Amino acid sequence: MASRRLVPAALALLVLCTLALRLVGIDFLEPQWTEQDTQLVQHLRVERTGNADEESGYTDAYPYLLPYLLRAMPRVVEVAQTPQTLDEHLAACKSLFTETRIFIALLSCLTVPLSYLLARRFTSPPWALFASALVSASLLTHTFAQQARPHAAAAPFMLLAVVAALRLRASPSWANYGLAGLAAALGVGVLHNGAAVVLAGLAAHFLRAGPRRASDHLKLFVPVALVALGLRLFYPFFFASANPDIAAKMEQTEDGVTFGRHTVDFAQFSFGGVRTILRTLGNYEPGLALLLVLALVTWLRTRRSSNAASHERWVVLAYVLPMGLVLASFDETYDRFLIPMLPYLATFAAFGLGRCAASPTLAPALKRSVVALGLAALALQALACAKLSWLRASDDPMELAARFVGATFDPATTPLYVAPTIDLPLARTDESLFNARGQRRIAYSRWAKYQGHRKGNPLPEPRWLVRYIGASKELGFQTADSIAENPQGFLDALGPGIYVLAGGKLAGHPSERAFYDAVVARGELLWRAAPHESGPWRVVPIPFQPMDVAPAVIWRVLTASAVGPPVEIYRVSAR
Repeated sequence: MASRRLVPAALALLVLCTLALRLVGIDFLEPQWTEQDTQLVQHLRVERTGNADEESGYTDAYPYLLPYLLRAMPRVVEVAQTPQTLDEHLAACKSLFTETRIFIALLSCLTVPLSYLLARRFTSPPWALFASALVSASLLTHTFAQQARPHAAAAPFMLLAVVAALRLRASPSWANYGLAGLAAALGVGVLHNGAAVVLAGLAAHFLRAGPRRASDHLKLFVPVALVALGLRLFYPFFFASANPDIAAKMEQTEDGVTFGRHTVDFAQFSFGGVRTILRTLGNYEPGLALLLVLALVTWLRTRRSSNAASHERWVVLAYVLPMGLVLASFDETYDRFLIPMLPYLATFAAFGLGRCAASPTLAPALKRSVVALGLAALALQALACAKLSWLRASDDPMELAARFVGATFDPATTPLYVAPTIDLPLARTDESLFNARGQRRIAYSRWAKYQGHRKGNPLPEPRWLVRYIGASKELGFQTADSIAENPQGFLDALGPGIYVLAGGKLAGHPSERAFYDAVVARGELLWRAAPHESGPWRVVPIPFQPMDVAPAVIWRVLTASAVGPPVEIYRVSAR
């Protein structure tokens, strides 16, 4: 009896710890750096203000389940109605992003108990708890659970549909058909790729337990009707007559398919996703990857299952195999696309460890070694998640650079020239924000845009003259190519001052690299966020989508001292 209470208590504690850790550092890099894919934030902005502030295509980017839930969520971040201090303005500027991230973090934690329910179908309670712990400690999920993107929040809805399908297979009652249909509708309505959960429901129907009757097929109309209703509710942009303001096309062309603002080209299916899947597991989840190899070897050596277990396995595989095939074949698969698959991988890993630990043919010492390996893999992943939250809660390089600038220079006499890929959380002068005709200057960051919309109600002193480094008709450099051709001339045109640059390896366009080299050659390095060419970087430079960070993301996280772009500050004097 005590053990029955212990597992739910441990699971509840695991969920609370997961949530607590994901909330630490939830507002990282905002508002001075721009997060990609802001569609959910725009939905919240429209709910609160009546307007979107970006041409983000938010109306038809994703299905509407998450936007509906987000709009219904009570306000969880309170900001000053009339901000006075710099910190209050920064909080007001980033508040909608912070709220959306909290929403994503909350929903993402539901994957933990649902993973237990999934794993419990195939292994004992302790090992099912271990599977849910692996999901909790997923660095891939943790990375995106602290962002405003939908992928980490979508995973539990897809998993819920598969768990409900397993329940339907075991007990094909009218109530369970309704539950499975509702869960499938939510899975379809959370992201486009959630449509694959319908296959698990169909498999559950055809593999259902108990006596078979022809009338059983009538029950299938319940989930079909619920999924159809879900399509109508969660994909309003496909029904132009109902709401022409958000209408979007769904059509097939010679080369592919267009749905909403997404286009998939048939030529993109050449199994380029295999590399992404393997790289993602190695980059984020090396502990889990190691356990998967062990589980595969164990399963191949000890294959056995009851008929019921075999049927349940096929219900799960009805979702996992098609989803995995699409991810593997699609060349444009991204790391975050793998998040919904992690509960199944964790379940298989726990299943393999559990079978090893219970094997009568293995020596006790070897069994203990297998268990120790599993715990070590879990500890590695959990440590990486904790370190990432700590990094994100700490000052990022742009905040550190702003502190250095504020302590070193006089805002009245020091012009700051800032690379457009970064920004500093400093208050700007009117001259920084508006030209001589009173028109707003181009603003690359959300923080600069926020200040530009406060004409007549400026931020408090001190305020800095901040200019972005970029093409300028006034200076005679109208294009980026013209800067690349004559970076020294562009530097002369800008003039002396303090130059705040992203680390040279982050420069993308040839003009950025050429200008960076020109400043390094002529200027005096005053401050640097992290070692550059002379040693290993201790900054994770691409925090929103770090798939291409080398070496492995997990190693970079464990050895890093900050999250954000490496920042370097130079003084360029007059010739």
